[in-house]
Amino acid sequence: MSKSYGQKFKSILAVQYLLNNSDAEHAVNSKDIQAHLLNYDIEAERHSIGRDINDFLDVLNLEYENEVDEADALGYEIEYDAKLHGYKVTHRPYDFNDLLLLVDCINSAKFITDRQAGYLIDVLRGLCSKYEAERLDRTNVFTANRTKTKNKHIQESIDALNAAIKDDCKISFKYLKYTITDKENPIERRNEPYVASPFKLLINDGNYYLLAFTDENRKIRTFRIDRMKGVALLPKVREGETEFKAIKIENYTKRVFSMFRGEQKHISIKFTMSKLDTVLDRFGTGADVFYMPLDKHHFKITTDIEVSDAFFAWLAGFRSSAVLVDPPEVIEEYKKFLADISKKYAD
Repeated sequence: MSKSYGQKFKSILAVQYLLNNSDAEHAVNSKDIQAHLLNYDIEAERHSIGRDINDFLDVLNLEYENEVDEADALGYEIEYDAKLHGYKVTHRPYDFNDLLLLVDCINSAKFITDRQAGYLIDVLRGLCSKYEAERLDRTNVFTANRTKTKNKHIQESIDALNAAIKDDCKISFKYLKYTITDKENPIERRNEPYVASPFKLLINDGNYYLLAFTDENRKIRTFRIDRMKGVALLPKVREGETEFKAIKIENYTKRVFSMFRGEQKHISIKFTMSKLDTVLDRFGTGADVFYMPLDKHHFKITTDIEVSDAFFAWLAGFRSSAVLVDPPEVIEEYKKFLADISKKYAD
């Protein structure tokens, strides 16, 4: 690169160095920037660097004075710090705490591979100073149950699914399932083929899911997207719109992702007051969930639940802190569930 050619980029490189190497606690001076420019074979006088930074400050001031739309504004604030003898960036378009939150979101997302997570966090590092970038390594934050997907093509599947929903067409794909075979190789992976009409993408507990109407059983089903393979759009119009519109998505996801799949019933459960936070975490405070205090130590919840063994197992985990009080037929099913378990441990 010739000196005359590189000289054209002097002001850009000077401002870029300032943004990367300064923040509210760290400043850079003209000598720092001069040394950086020499890496590009660009020689610059100290006063010319000062003019470049002042020109950038003038642009930022014009943004403020003309009330430029936030979406179009650069969003930086820069000032000269006499104590640190240099310029520093005091405000950026992105709040640093927001970047920390995004790092935690990336790390907790199971549908992102470790490699993708590393790349995305590197992108976030480029939005702050090098000193703040070091703080984005969240080694002091432990993400429980953090099992990242090994499927590096998941983003391609998500793009294909979004395209199919937009174009109102069916998809074909293979779905990974596990099965028990023989004693030598007890766990076997099988890719079962499906044709389905996609309607909604869902995120729950760090995983991506597809809500779709399947050609196989003519019902709405959920599929883990990281277990889907070879998603392809088909020249066939989607089916199942009536079944999809009949679903209240919040209620559906609550039942499915809580693993309470079965016949839907209107149930009431009595809990000790100490379990209120746990119950709220499970059922939320939607319009379809009713809470009633019974006395100083107990409350009752009434809502719709898909009654199944999974639901009974969850309820049994509360031991004497939860009592199913309605309806009678579900109470009888629960008694039988407990009795069947008890028989297995009878002397």
